[in-house]
Amino acid sequence: MITAAQISKSLYGAWRLARFDPGGFQFFDNTVEEFWRSFYAAAIVAPMITILVVIRLAELTVSAGPVRIFLVEAVTYALDWMIFPFIVLYIADFSGYFHCLDADTGELYWTHDIFAAVWASPLVADGKVYLGDEDGDVVIMA
Repeated sequence: MITAAQISKSLYGAWRLARFDPGGFQFFDNTVEEFWRSFYAAAIVAPMITILVVIRLAELTVSAGPVRIFLVEAVTYALDWMIFPFIVLYIADFSGYFHCLDADTGELYWTHDIFAAVWASPLVADGKVYLGDEDGDVVIMA
């Protein structure tokens, strides 16, 4: 089971990364055991993510039914959680900024303003990075 000390250490590292401090990477244990243990954190965070999704959807006009919305959001959440360790090089935030970091050092390479909120993870394919925003636009970085 994950300990309070591990949670605290990881949250502090995430906070430092959110402030573009490359030293935040040193607060994460990158072992296989810790990778599997991170799924406990996914279960802890899931209720908060659900609340954020409900708030976001309350502000939008969505034509899909509640079961379809739940399934799409659940699959997206699970995939984001599993894929995140492999794509930490690209980070998009809710305020609409898209950042590129060196995965080893955390050094910021560039930041791009998307001009809309971003709720999805970037997709890296065929040497390009794809990012969808809240307005329905897709940014392609080559």
